[in-house]
Amino acid sequence: KVEVFDNTNHFEGFAQNGFDDSNWEYYKDPFGIISFAPLFIENQYCVAKDFKTYKPCKITEFDNCIQIDFGTNMSGILEYWLKGKPGQKITIKYAEKIDKQTGRAVFGDVFSPYCEYTFATDEVEHHRTDFLTIGFRYIEIYGYDNEITEGDFCAHFVHSNLISNSTFYCNDNELNSINRVAKQGFLSNLVNIPTD
Repeated sequence: KVEVFDNTNHFEGFAQNGFDDSNWEYYKDPFGIISFAPLFIENQYCVAKDFKTYKPCKITEFDNCIQIDFGTNMSGILEYWLKGKPGQKITIKYAEKIDKQTGRAVFGDVFSPYCEYTFATDEVEHHRTDFLTIGFRYIEIYGYDNEITEGDFCAHFVHSNLISNSTFYCNDNELNSINRVAKQGFLSNLVNIPTD
């Protein structure tokens, strides 16, 4: 999973309904679209949206990157307000855990999800990774040499819009924590289709 956004090629209003994208070159999946019809019912999607916003709870600087911990694993998207130089590229890698000895994020063996952003100006630029919903708790930012503060980033917890009329609460804080983590894990694996 990758999102590459070059703000020097930004199309004003591209995220708004009615934007004319008829001249865009569309991505072609090298594996093709797999269809199981007519044996199975084709995918039927329900609305997924962001339900909660998390601010960074810890920011750590390493030699070659800056790491942000949002305090909980989630499926979600990233939003940030950063100031770079025209043409400067940054890479943001996503991870669900860190190595306890080094404190560094642990990335997948084969492939690690990331987004790449290219600045167009030397002003603060705003970006939201609406094309990349990914499971993460930690991010590491590479190629950015300015200071990062808590207000520069937020993570949006995204999942399918489910109707729930049930709640659970008891006097045992440990059981309440287990329930919260189980619910967060279930919802994180339900973004349009069940995963994991």
